[in-house]
Amino acid sequence: MPPIPRTQLAVMQVLLDGRTHAYEIKRRLAPDLGHSSVYAALAAAEAKGFLTSEWEDPNARPRGSGPLRKYYELTAEGRRALIEAQQAIAADERPRGRRTGLSGATS
Repeated sequence: MPPIPRTQLAVMQVLLDGRTHAYEIKRRLAPDLGHSSVYAALAAAEAKGFLTSEWEDPNARPRGSGPLRKYYELTAEGRRALIEAQQAIAADERPRGRRTGLSGATS
């Protein structure tokens, strides 16, 4: 599987806590991350099958409370891909000892 871009990983990480809408995802990630970055990451992750989305029920919101929200949720495939990506990142960040070919040698 090709690497998942960092913004997609961050969005998917937020969704581990459960389904939520894009504005809440952006709020939880960082104030300097633009809405367009969040929406692009959501669209790309959904196209890969990592997320599902659903518009909220218009009858469940009070009148005049703003636009309808689209809620996103991780799929089982998305959860698996996120875990694999996190493991790959952790493996890349582990310190590596220098290999000189001299281990066990005595002088």
